[in-house]
Amino acid sequence: MNPHSWAKILLLALPLTILTACTSTPRVDSTFKQSEAKPTQTADINTLLIRATRAREPERSRLYLQAADYFKSSNISRAADLLDLIDQTSFNRQQQDQFLLTQVWVQLENNTAETAHQWLNAINRNTLLATHQYEFDTLSARLADLEGRYGDAILNWNLAANNPAIPATPVLYQQLWTSILQEDSEELSFLLATNQETSLQPWLELAQIYRSPNELALQLADLKRWQTRWNGTAAQRNTPAAIVTLQETPPYQPKLIALLLPLTGPQASAGQAVRDGFMAGYYQALKNSSQNPQSSRQLPEIVFYDTEGTQNPAELARRAQDEGAEMLIGPLRRSIASRSLTSHDVNIPWLILNQVSEPVNQPSVYQFGLASELEASQAAERAWQDGYRNPIVMTPDSSWGTRISESFSQIWEELGGKVLSQYTFNNKGDYNTAASEALLVNESFKRANSLTRLLGERLDYTPRRREDVDMIFIAGSPTQGRQLKPALDFYFAYNLPVYTISTMYNGQVDPVQNRDLNDVRIPLMPWLAGQSSPLKESIQNTWQESKGPLTPLYALGSDAWRIYPRLEQMAKSEGAQLFGATGTLTIPPSKEVKRELSWQYFRNGHPAPLSREMSLHPERSQNVLENES
Repeated sequence: MNPHSWAKILLLALPLTILTACTSTPRVDSTFKQSEAKPTQTADINTLLIRATRAREPERSRLYLQAADYFKSSNISRAADLLDLIDQTSFNRQQQDQFLLTQVWVQLENNTAETAHQWLNAINRNTLLATHQYEFDTLSARLADLEGRYGDAILNWNLAANNPAIPATPVLYQQLWTSILQEDSEELSFLLATNQETSLQPWLELAQIYRSPNELALQLADLKRWQTRWNGTAAQRNTPAAIVTLQETPPYQPKLIALLLPLTGPQASAGQAVRDGFMAGYYQALKNSSQNPQSSRQLPEIVFYDTEGTQNPAELARRAQDEGAEMLIGPLRRSIASRSLTSHDVNIPWLILNQVSEPVNQPSVYQFGLASELEASQAAERAWQDGYRNPIVMTPDSSWGTRISESFSQIWEELGGKVLSQYTFNNKGDYNTAASEALLVNESFKRANSLTRLLGERLDYTPRRREDVDMIFIAGSPTQGRQLKPALDFYFAYNLPVYTISTMYNGQVDPVQNRDLNDVRIPLMPWLAGQSSPLKESIQNTWQESKGPLTPLYALGSDAWRIYPRLEQMAKSEGAQLFGATGTLTIPPSKEVKRELSWQYFRNGHPAPLSREMSLHPERSQNVLENES
């Protein structure tokens, strides 16, 4: 054994020396089997480690394997150290399997997916004991989840849940359910159509009902039929809490809703888009009520209040309440929403269509908007999850750009990172200068010029960008993005991943111009990412404007219609989700509706789903682009 290994043994045993004098060393059977009882208490594991330090091979490695298996759930670094001390040459097949499975566990805990793959591929599942198959399946599912291969994760969680040797736990079923909800809608439909596993079928059908864009009344009716059809199954016995709450909490059914929106003036087009999206939902519900009387719900009366030119927004809210409104939806503009909340006389439920910066102390007030700052926060979270640690930030030279930059930087610092540099660019078309300065290429030119002057002759010199950056976050309009990304590529950043927010895509299909955004990673609301639904089709067939820059506001209006009856249900149940046009919606204790967006990347001028694999290996998405060009 080398000195390094002896050092690890001493470090591992050091906390245990006090026990050595009073602990006997029982004989260990050299034919140790995996079925031998594992240590369950601190004293047991301490005794085992002391025995291991005194033992000779092959007994020492077998004991270290037991200890590593114990520590993998509580002290991953210690488990990894123990695995390094093991000599596998004397292991039988079961011990070898346990060694490999523990290695996979350690790599997953350390988020090193590629190494976990290598260890997992060395295992033949068909030759494993049933208990080892259970561990193999759960590790395979965790790895698939980590890489965004949710279809594989679903199949592996289901295998583990049906292992005859180990009863499935509620936690395992929750993990299965989480993976199902993470899967893309089209992929989930394909899996449902091709599935041959009886035990998985009720889970897939339940997810399809839960993710359906149908009216709440239709959704509840479908859930009732599902319960009858799958009564007694594991899925029915372990129905997710969010669905139970959805069924047991009565939906909010106001008789009159007041929409507070700008219907005239410079913001009229925005207010009208929200209004039309909301009313499209209303008329679809009216149609469903006539076609399905048993699944109908009482529809409210809708009254409109124009917020344009309002001197006292709080008075407008009080007036709507006094005139019979049992719920307020709006205002749309942040400044008007903030001023509206100064009224403490309003005591009916209120869904504000924006996020206000001031604390909201009224318990019946919810906030639901499309703030770009929240998307910048999600971009920071996604880039961090993808493993990047050294970003530079580039935003427009404006108050909006400052807020975006601050939102990204704040989340990045909360995650434990530090933004290398923050840069701004103006709207005058000089994006080359901005890119050169951000990447410090201009500094490279200055050094070359200084050397030329010093030596008195021109050098054969190739400029370089800064080497300390590993990703770039940018924000702006589609026009700005189409100029900034090529400028970054020109100044040698073509191999750096670039993250942005949804303002860089207006929803209009333009593969020629959008080719300049190729490989940019962008979070999009499902509507813009290609999601289809009867309500979306109805809106697009009725209003041509819904296919242009106003698209997000039509989507906001349609989601406001869908979410208002569920506000209390979703707020009461942690993890409850609504799969809307603007994102996967949840309501945390702050009552600010959170939108989880769909991560895409531009491929040949079109948004395409960004898999976790491409996030971790950006060169693969580049290969896709080159092969399709």
